[in-house]
Amino acid sequence: MKVIVFYSFKGGVGRTALMLHLGMHWADRGKVVALVDMDLQAPGLSFHPWLKKPDANNEFHKVGVSDLLTTFYMTKDHEKRTFTFFSPTKSLREIRPEGNEKKRWGSNGRLMVLPAGDVTIPQSQVIQGADAFPIPAKTPPGEQAPLEQRAMWAFSQKFIEDFSNYKLSNHPRKAGIDYLLIDCRTGYPELAELTLGYMADRLVLVSGLNQQNLKGLDITLKKLRLGEKLRPARVEKGMYASEILVAFSPVPAHSFEDPDARKALEDGELVLKNNRQPS
Repeated sequence: MKVIVFYSFKGGVGRTALMLHLGMHWADRGKVVALVDMDLQAPGLSFHPWLKKPDANNEFHKVGVSDLLTTFYMTKDHEKRTFTFFSPTKSLREIRPEGNEKKRWGSNGRLMVLPAGDVTIPQSQVIQGADAFPIPAKTPPGEQAPLEQRAMWAFSQKFIEDFSNYKLSNHPRKAGIDYLLIDCRTGYPELAELTLGYMADRLVLVSGLNQQNLKGLDITLKKLRLGEKLRPARVEKGMYASEILVAFSPVPAHSFEDPDARKALEDGELVLKNNRQPS
């Protein structure tokens, strides 16, 4: 299973649309794709019109990312050195093409979503039935890392493990998940550190070409650079994904004929050049 995180400093740059269309592309080719909505400020994916309504027979189909995180934070016990985790795959819902409820994607492909969940603030409800796990002493953040950091790392590993072990009971081959795509943006620092730092195999950074977006892209890339002082202390050197794709969106039409559009693309290329690691 490949884990790809789609991240942007600002909203409105087509990040969710890019991720969704890539998931549809793979599902049409017979792949099983799970999409995770970690944009807790503006969870557009969770309200997609093709998203199948919650199953009345599954009490957890309304549970989402925010509920998992609330349960984690409110039940974490530093004295007992435990954290609480709820299986996110219990809350997966299917996306099916509009107009034909029975139709699925090509060659037994599947497209599923873990929604954002309850995004009201403050949130205090914990999920009943979650399990407690020990916070490991030996983790990549190191034995000297704060307990909070080691707990977050352990949570991320359980999250990925749960999706890796998931099998579709209604699939002819009882297939597992081929691609886990995570939609995230700035706003909640721990989400960026969790997804970019602990979960991702690959990163897709989506940025507009105006100065505000390019400044945000520059800040993000600086934090991802190895050894960069701006890198969050809770994510150790070398723990970010090493493969990064930057997508500029939208690219102005007739960009080669418009001097302002050419200048915007040149500014974007300069940001990438200034943050590129030596090979």
